[in-house]
Amino acid sequence: MPAHPATARVDVVRLWQLPDDFFARPLDEQWAAVKAVTAPAPELAAPRRACVLSFTDDALATGFFLATLALPFGLALSFLYFLYHGSRAPTAALVVVAAVLALHPLPRAPSLAFRSSRLLLAPARHFPMGM
Repeated sequence: MPAHPATARVDVVRLWQLPDDFFARPLDEQWAAVKAVTAPAPELAAPRRACVLSFTDDALATGFFLATLALPFGLALSFLYFLYHGSRAPTAALVVVAAVLALHPLPRAPSLAFRSSRLLLAPARHFPMGM
């Protein structure tokens, strides 16, 4: 099947293949690393296979998704449970925890510690996606 004219010249950046210290590198080395994992988009006959993750990357990605997706539901359900059963101390503690999590300041994005965290690359490796 011939390539569609709109997608004939599409390049894919394989984010999961970026090195662990990608964000800690100087800008010119970051561009070189992006160029090294960029290739023309292949036409896929089947779904892409998942990439092999190290235990650390798998734990980081799982922890990230649990903290961002499951923690709010867990706090809400715990709050409703304790509220229904009339437990005032745990209910107050959950309100304080929710307030602290909602109002604490976020770290500055330009900081080197934030940019060089492996947590930024772990979700990209968990879902082998290309941009």
